[in-house]
Amino acid sequence: MANAVSVKPKTASAEIEAVHMKPTSVAPSNKHKNPTEASAKASARLTRSGGRRKMNQLSAKQQRMLEFIEQFIDDNNGLPPTVREIQQALTISSTSVVDYNLAALEQKGYISRTEGKSRAICLKYRTSGARTLEVPLLGIIAAGEPIPDRRDRTTEDTVEVPPSMLGTRKANEVFALKVKGNSMVDALIADGDIVLIKPQQTAEVGEIVAVWLEEERETTLKKWYPDKSKDEVRLQPANPTMGPIVKKLSNARVMGKLVGVIRASI
Repeated sequence: MANAVSVKPKTASAEIEAVHMKPTSVAPSNKHKNPTEASAKASARLTRSGGRRKMNQLSAKQQRMLEFIEQFIDDNNGLPPTVREIQQALTISSTSVVDYNLAALEQKGYISRTEGKSRAICLKYRTSGARTLEVPLLGIIAAGEPIPDRRDRTTEDTVEVPPSMLGTRKANEVFALKVKGNSMVDALIADGDIVLIKPQQTAEVGEIVAVWLEEERETTLKKWYPDKSKDEVRLQPANPTMGPIVKKLSNARVMGKLVGVIRASI
């Protein structure tokens, strides 16, 4: 992507009680909608918040960027765009040009940024601001054939997540994995996406779970269909072109349940 991953030292992982929650997703937008309306809303908020600066102090490029940032945050549950997403959406020549204009917007008091984060933009004229939480990124998970997990573990990396995706959970009560493969495309999980997993050792029939295969030392993301009478579990992909993986129950251990998806940028 331009993906949603920010690498920053942080270790965390905790076992928590099961809390039923429908998976949520963030789908980064590649273009802003109705920029004139977005600009008017930004101006109105500046006026209501007592802001002294006027939108006409901005260059055309800076105004387009500000409109896009506001629309992106509105469309993505409070998650701000990355520099690369701004560059691609507005067809700006380079990320350095984006960074230069973001610095200008910051100097003029429209935004603030947090150093060292990829999604670090906050609109200062919005009282709620834009805030993200850091969830530990533990490695890569297969949404295709199972792949070795230990080889790709990155236990000190994190991914930035909007609080709305976690609900009442804390950032250290979920973990993130990067998806490799397309076996879950009908569940709207594609190659390169980041999945948020709530640690738990059991799952209901049909739930999407991260499964550790003991003998193979591999991890995969599939729908869970156990059959205790046969001592087997069918790990079902969400892709009609792919068949299920059938394993002994003693060989398949549930690591956690899917609670959210962060889309990879196109």
